Amino acid sequence: EKEDMEVSAVVESSPGTQGPVTRELETEPSAQIGDSNRTVPSIDPSTRRSDSPGVDQMETPNVASELQMAHALGKLGAIRLKQGKLNEARLALTESLNMRRKCAPGSSVADLLNNIGNCANIQELERNEVSLDFYYQALDDLQSHQGSTADIAHTLYNIGRAEIQMNYWGPATTTLNAALEGALEVFGKDHVYIAQCLDLIGYAHFSTAHFDLAIENFQRALDVYRRV
Repeated sequence: EKEDMEVSAVVESSPGTQGPVTRELETEPSAQIGDSNRTVPSIDPSTRRSDSPGVDQMETPNVASELQMAHALGKLGAIRLKQGKLNEARLALTESLNMRRKCAPGSSVADLLNNIGNCANIQELERNEVSLDFYYQALDDLQSHQGSTADIAHTLYNIGRAEIQMNYWGPATTTLNAALEGALEVFGKDHVYIAQCLDLIGYAHFSTAHFDLAIENFQRALDVYRRV
């Protein structure tokens, strides 16, 4: 089983495992990879009420405190996912997602979407479209927030892996090549993440009987594994 990827995205995973990390998502401007028209809904956190005639008060919960709670829940969910406690992980991650959308509707939540997607990927092996939907939401989020090339590449890797699990060989090859392009830009050619992308691309070609391309990508992956 391949070791987890060491990239700046919030979720680290390999074809057989999902291994989250707990750092916050970086959103430095960068080149965007991939394309999707889906959008992530946001919730207005402000509510108003009148306690007595002529007095209109705005409810002012401690937004900063709620955001701290949301981030703590996200980290707890990431740890539970790492431990394989998927129900606890998904509950914590979903609660964190809802709180962050409520308290800071314009902020990026791609880290949570990727981790929830990983939970779904493990829990619902016969319904990988569930995890795929979360990964696409994460990609939309990163593109709308000018996410880093590394985070976008990693999310594309998650999408490509899910497409391979669903036997979507053509789309998977395209997606993984986009992930590889971004990874090469960020990490260079001698990084385990590059080998993992090449490995999956090789598997997609093997599964469609494109054996020459499969051998080429497997050999490239092997060469990288030997160097790192």
